Amino acid sequence: MLGVAYKLSHFLGRFRRANKLTPNRLGKVAGLGGAIARWEKFRFNPPPSPQQLEALAVVVGVEREQLQEMLPPPGVGMKLKPPRLCGACYAQSPCHRIEW
Repeated sequence: MLGVAYKLSHFLGRFRRANKLTPNRLGKVAGLGGAIARWEKFRFNPPPSPQQLEALAVVVGVEREQLQEMLPPPGVGMKLKPPRLCGACYAQSPCHRIEW
């Protein structure tokens, strides 16, 4: 799965912008507090619980199972120090990848 972009972070950002929400506001509406801001930054430690995904599913109108599929597999995470982007690759596919 290395090289695959995880969709939840990007989905949350797009959903928030389309609905003019801040991460804190979306977290408050979903009852998830600061978790939304963490998830948008690829910080899934601890990973979202089924209950958290269910609460988010209600707000965003996407099934919990589909949100679960947007998460990285257990034990796989984004290298956060610092995230590096390949300009040419990013132009072709505007998403963050674990490895380029």
